[in-house]
Amino acid sequence: MKGRFVIKDMGKEGAMVYDQKQDEVHFLNAVAHLIWTLSRENRTSAEIERTLRERYHSEDRRDISLDVEACLRELREKKLLSLSPSQKPGIKKRK
Repeated sequence: MKGRFVIKDMGKEGAMVYDQKQDEVHFLNAVAHLIWTLSRENRTSAEIERTLRERYHSEDRRDISLDVEACLRELREKKLLSLSPSQKPGIKKRK
């Protein structure tokens, strides 16, 4: 197994992600696919939010941080993302 995930880009519809380890298929809409991709590149929630605002021309007044966090949480629950060391319970990120 070369990589854990096999990804089929479905254009504006998002992506189909096959998790070889769990033997499961997940369908991500375009926004969830972008959040998943950026998170796998070790981008922070704030960086992901900024990218979404730029890509989708979201108004600054609208708070999308809760939406980003909810999506990240769901991706973790589905085991598409793992917690980074700074996100694991009981481990604090050093400054």
